Amino acid sequence: MSLFKGVATALVTPFAGNNLDTLRLTQQVNFQLQSGINALVALGTTGESVTLTEGERDTVITLCAKAIAEFNQAHDTKIPLIVGTGSNDTKKAVDYSKRAFDLGADGLLVVTPYYNKCNQHGLLQYFQTVADATPLPNILYSVPSRTHLSLLPQTLLALAKHPNIIAIKDASSHLTQMQDYIHLLGKLPKPFGIYCGDDAMFIPYLSQQSDGVISVLSNAFPAPLLQIYNHCTQGDYAKANALWQALLPLSKAIFADINPIGIKTAMQLLHRDSGTLRSPLCKPTQKIKHSLKKELLAYTDLPQA
Repeated sequence: MSLFKGVATALVTPFAGNNLDTLRLTQQVNFQLQSGINALVALGTTGESVTLTEGERDTVITLCAKAIAEFNQAHDTKIPLIVGTGSNDTKKAVDYSKRAFDLGADGLLVVTPYYNKCNQHGLLQYFQTVADATPLPNILYSVPSRTHLSLLPQTLLALAKHPNIIAIKDASSHLTQMQDYIHLLGKLPKPFGIYCGDDAMFIPYLSQQSDGVISVLSNAFPAPLLQIYNHCTQGDYAKANALWQALLPLSKAIFADINPIGIKTAMQLLHRDSGTLRSPLCKPTQKIKHSLKKELLAYTDLPQA
């Protein structure tokens, strides 16, 4: 089972002051769908999910599921909604997963536990327990820069045998580990997906048989990410690299501060405002904002304010 191939957007969560902004969220989801994105991921790292209340989580899932269902019906397609349900508390991850299933999610993105770190045996039990909780397909999420915990290849191989665990989002940016994943997973009797979790590594991962990317940049720039994917799948890495090189200075400016600070600031400058950040995240410095505006102007011909 494959939830998608191509580009999925890790959606930001719009706030108005300290409140969830449902109007802006609806607008952003519709923009993504109309841009041709292959999947949407709500309540992930980029969505500031750990700061949302359970009621806000329900609202985000319900709104996204409704908009996607209407789009799918109107266009005879099936864009999946993937919901982040991982936690550092297994019971909470199970509860989040069951709720996402009830509210219309098509799949789950389950991050490794953070702060409350565990060993590889603990990881095995955690992911298996969450996968048992619903019939939904699970994408495991390894992001050592945030959790200081790596999902080792042998552990992934054991988890991949679970019928509901179908893929991994790898944000380690370690090509050698990704190659180890591919080598071991090739021994399975079923296909298993690998998604890049770092925009800057998208092309190298595609060159190593990755199924796509779960992207931050596509919140603002879905078109070039989709074009890069299409060129790579057609074997034209020269065109893909040319597109990425044009985007690279802007990407560096966006990731000069902690995600999602940069992408929310970029969206504001592009007049697709996603509202405020929720504390403890805060606005970027004027130096970073100036650099970001400079690169946006160079990339998009953004009018001067």
